[in-house]
Amino acid sequence: MSARVLFNCVAGRCSVGKALAPRSDCVDSDGLDTAYQGTTTGVITSGSHGRYSDVCDSETAVREYICYGSQVGFQNLVCGARTHCRDGTCVPV
Repeated sequence: MSARVLFNCVAGRCSVGKALAPRSDCVDSDGLDTAYQGTTTGVITSGSHGRYSDVCDSETAVREYICYGSQVGFQNLVCGARTHCRDGTCVPV
């Protein structure tokens, strides 16, 4: 009698003999809200998994990390009138 190995897969994750809980591909704590420094966790296009916190792209713009489908991306958002970027958020001048 030959041995048989059974594979169980859940959301593309497989393990010998047991199913694994699915892992969320991308999670963003603040969406596109420049009033809060958010953190986005997930995979970037190179395949690296990590945490990315919103940062100032310039004195007047925030690099806002967000989820694009299942991957992490970013948009540079200009702060509103009479605000500037500090610590990844738009704050009053």
